[in-house]
Amino acid sequence: AIFEPYDHIGVLRIIDNELERTIALHKQCASGRKDKEDDLWDSLDRLKLIIEGRCIERLSREIAFIFASSPPVRNLFIWSNTLQLRHEPKKTDDFLWLLQDLMLERHGESDVPPQTIVAELNYLLQTNKNHNKHITPMCAIFISDLSLFYELRSQIYLMAPHVESGVALMLQKREGQAVKWGEKVLYRLYELKMCIGPAHANERFLRLSSLGAPDNLPYPVEKKRAKAATATMQSSERTLDALWERFDAHLLKHLSREAHKNLQGDLPRKDQLIRTPDWVRLQNRESFKPTQPKTKIKTKGAAPSSQPTTPNPHYPPPAPPLSSLLRNFTHAMAAIAFVPEKLYGSVWRFAPKDARLGAENAINSHEPHPGGKLPFRVARRYGRRLNRIYGLEASSFVLEA
Repeated sequence: AIFEPYDHIGVLRIIDNELERTIALHKQCASGRKDKEDDLWDSLDRLKLIIEGRCIERLSREIAFIFASSPPVRNLFIWSNTLQLRHEPKKTDDFLWLLQDLMLERHGESDVPPQTIVAELNYLLQTNKNHNKHITPMCAIFISDLSLFYELRSQIYLMAPHVESGVALMLQKREGQAVKWGEKVLYRLYELKMCIGPAHANERFLRLSSLGAPDNLPYPVEKKRAKAATATMQSSERTLDALWERFDAHLLKHLSREAHKNLQGDLPRKDQLIRTPDWVRLQNRESFKPTQPKTKIKTKGAAPSSQPTTPNPHYPPPAPPLSSLLRNFTHAMAAIAFVPEKLYGSVWRFAPKDARLGAENAINSHEPHPGGKLPFRVARRYGRRLNRIYGLEASSFVLEA
């Protein structure tokens, strides 16, 4: 379980570094540096090799078994030497039909290109919520990653069509150089697999179930920040620190120095991790309002005024009423491409204008009542929803003066 995220981080870091190198070389060639063309083609060959041979091949091989073994559709398949459906999917069920075509394409029995199938699957997941009953988060990740890597490969072909064409001898020479590079950069991941992979480590396999069991790591982040909840979260963080220290010591013992150094460069440092601060009791602040002495009003004659004649100081106006607060919130959501709609009662719906995102990603909110302010928990829930689905943060909004 630990090897998979380490493997994903390593492969994505290799692709990211090579993409940055390719972009820099492309800019140099565009500015007239003809001597950098060979380096650019070599970089594109490397990207093509790592995307096709390492990412697309593995995801295409595993997605059929991941999907068929997921609980929502497990009863639709027959478990035998070959993976097949019990019944032919309905013509109206586009999702199952595309999944079946993707599995047939791996065996060369489909006439549709795999990148077209995966792109359509990804589109259906984003636009049609009825297909969510067939999918689990893990399957959605596999489909999204496949769609991303197929798109990267398509961009490589658009950028350099001659990567797949040209003299056979030159193609063979470039591919041989790319294979040597791939063996070199992927060797550290091979070392990691032989060190911690469940099927390869043998006696070197490290068991961390005593520290990493979910029951031993409670993290009540959704609860009110009380003393007990803070202590529980800090205890879980210390347990995780002990787990990773033991894991790092195991890697330092069994990995080569170069592989361990490269692996640590892909991970965040300890000073970059955010820890739960200590709990501090809030002090009750008592507001003190000095009393003004009463002055006797003179009814006869003119008396010298004991009060200053300067105008009254300016105090900020009270909070606007509910309708104004709701109108401001509606205006802010409409300004970032949301369509506000009053549904029923106190329910408001904010749906994105972009139809590709789908109505299932709309956010519903309730008018705060009886007061005019949103409780902190509700406001935090709206903010998390906007950040999780659309990536919006506080910097996405500008407060007008």
